[in-house]
Amino acid sequence: MSEFRKRYCSGVGAWYIRVSTDQQDTQRQHEAIAAWLTRHELIVPGQFQFEDHGLKRDQPEKRPEFMRMLKMAEVGLINWIVSDSQDRFGTKDKYQFMSFMHDLEFPTESGRSAKRVIVHA
Repeated sequence: MSEFRKRYCSGVGAWYIRVSTDQQDTQRQHEAIAAWLTRHELIVPGQFQFEDHGLKRDQPEKRPEFMRMLKMAEVGLINWIVSDSQDRFGTKDKYQFMSFMHDLEFPTESGRSAKRVIVHA
């Protein structure tokens, strides 16, 4: 088991892919995430693979798969999320990104809070 996996990615993971227009291709994002998962000996079950097509990054509330993924993370079905890049995760700015990070906090067994890790492939 990789050290990264032991330290950061326990439990069930998810991946998120987004393109802004229907003309964009998701293949590069799929390949980057697949390579990252292989490198860290991780698997994302099919029901936790999320994609939005033709939707802008600065309107996360209008991206149905993104919102479904966040809700699943909030109730504890997802412990970590991987995306190709912060831009593909899709927030209007670094403040909104940090807000999502804050929203994805969860308590640990020791009583301290931890982040549901959002990493980049």
